[in-house]
Amino acid sequence: MGCRSASYTFYAVLSTIVWMLLLTSSILTHYCSVRRYDGLIISDRSRNVARQFSIILRRLGKVIAAFNTVLIVLACMFQFSNFFDRCFCNSSVFSLRAHAYNVIALVPSDISALRTAWVSGVCLAATSASIYFLAVALLINPTLPDNHDHD
Repeated sequence: MGCRSASYTFYAVLSTIVWMLLLTSSILTHYCSVRRYDGLIISDRSRNVARQFSIILRRLGKVIAAFNTVLIVLACMFQFSNFFDRCFCNSSVFSLRAHAYNVIALVPSDISALRTAWVSGVCLAATSASIYFLAVALLINPTLPDNHDHD
């Protein structure tokens, strides 16, 4: 793992943490908005605790997301300014330590492997985004069955 991959991995980890914080906040907000759940009456004290915790999680998630935005913009600037094209960054010192090495020239098999990984990553991202949009489209305005009384 070099500088480039470490920065993107760190971005992905922070993004996942932000997603979990905001999802938990959303669930707690929904919990606070209902007074009765399957016949159980939810106490005002537990609703207030959940509401406060929801606010804390939401604000923490937004702060981490803002910090993560700054980090990814910096990583992109480093990427395009060739800052990551240094011996230390290219030699995977983070993961290999004393056994780190630097690839000077790529062979055709390396290039085809990189292309395959890139295409696979784009396909995976497009598939997961499509599934997400499909799920949102189905859940936002679901078609309800006709309600006819049959006696």
